[in-house]
Amino acid sequence: MLVRLKILLMSLAISQVAGASLDPFVSGEERRSTTHYVYASGAWTSVSGKHAFVLKVQGSAPTRSGWDCTSSTLTISTGGSTALGGYDEELTSPISGNDLVMRLWSPSGGANLVEVHVLAGTDNVVSGGTVSFVVKNYWERIVNGQTETDMTQTTYPYTLTKIVAEADASIDSRKGFAFGNSAPDPNDAERNANFGTSSYKGGLFVGRMLDKGDRSGTARIQMRFPNAGGETTGFKFAVLSMFHLPPPSQASEAIYAGTYLPRSDDTNLAFDEGSLTWANRWDIVPQELEYEYEGDYPYHMLPLSILEVSNSSPNNEYLNWDLTQDADQEDRPYSYTNVAVVLYYESGQTGIKNWRYFASREYESQIMALSALDETAKKTFRDTRPRLWILKSQ
Repeated sequence: MLVRLKILLMSLAISQVAGASLDPFVSGEERRSTTHYVYASGAWTSVSGKHAFVLKVQGSAPTRSGWDCTSSTLTISTGGSTALGGYDEELTSPISGNDLVMRLWSPSGGANLVEVHVLAGTDNVVSGGTVSFVVKNYWERIVNGQTETDMTQTTYPYTLTKIVAEADASIDSRKGFAFGNSAPDPNDAERNANFGTSSYKGGLFVGRMLDKGDRSGTARIQMRFPNAGGETTGFKFAVLSMFHLPPPSQASEAIYAGTYLPRSDDTNLAFDEGSLTWANRWDIVPQELEYEYEGDYPYHMLPLSILEVSNSSPNNEYLNWDLTQDADQEDRPYSYTNVAVVLYYESGQTGIKNWRYFASREYESQIMALSALDETAKKTFRDTRPRLWILKSQ
């Protein structure tokens, strides 16, 4: 369940108003296994099981004074250096030729959701790149008893940028020298553990463990992404993608993990993996969604998005948080240099006895160094550290 706050998502995507075009509404997510068409050896063929970042384009009925739209299509061209594919449930077979044409809207079928896939390149790594959509609207009108037709075309060029975390670490609230299944000693001085370079079970974990043998307490994830601050001109969306790993054996309940941004004046903002503990964590104080505030949106108190992570969530797969929040996808100066994943309304989820594991930078490096790992497994874990995906129009 993905919760978007403050503004309801609009389904507006492709429209023509008095001959002017509006940018498509585009969202996205990373997937380890996708089904799509790819162009190879002079033909489009259907393939599955491929790693991709998927751009999802939402169709809607375009309008133009005096004209009726008979259909709208989105075309992926094979031109350019970015490896592209696409998928449209309405297609029963790929369109012949160099272009893959997918239906966005028609009077009989209404709006459609089509996918443009930015495919993995060398060594099964998706790197982003330049992506262009060509949107064509086909029109018809009756003039003096005669049918007139027209076609309008707009090209939307985008840049998809991938930013991997340069620092990531989990922290938990355990007290003293207690680790694993041992209970905290109330006579110990208050101390917190450091997991900055941990790769155990993935290295990153979020949730709460209070009993069932594990007394580690409440856990959070903090991450830093270089060159991810102040995105403005042409900004469309930002997505946080993390590689989800199998949960603890005693995990049974779902957790609701939110994404938060620390304040710019947080005294612990410049965290170091080697010294980060619960004691010097970012000052993030999650509140309920009904929390009333004045002034700017308090990103350190209310989440940009919430994801339900449960036993039904796929393991060894990417989970995605949409950080964009606003539906209009206009320019905005959001900074994603520092991002935290924290239990939504952390202090109120006292019944949670579960946490979830994700791959850290160190986990990716260490597991890829295992000599016993076969090539299939290496393809799975080769590109798993936390990353941001940012889409901007050119």
